[in-house]
Amino acid sequence: KPNRIVRLHMSDDWSQIQSVETLLRSDKLLSQPGQGQVEGDRFVFVARSQWDNMDDHGNPLKDDPEPAVIGAIQLQP
Repeated sequence: KPNRIVRLHMSDDWSQIQSVETLLRSDKLLSQPGQGQVEGDRFVFVARSQWDNMDDHGNPLKDDPEPAVIGAIQLQP
């Protein structure tokens, strides 16, 4: 904690991680692991998908959950 998006810098042969860079940290905006993709010089990702509002059987925990959030951050080379 807090939840974060990290960039892994790999070795030339991709056999090991050389360094880790934190791009974004937030408990409020990043509620659980999500998906994302690089589009040009931005990383677009699911920051909050509402999965944390479901119990183990897929039933909603709250009648009015927090809204889903799609985020984007600018990537630096």
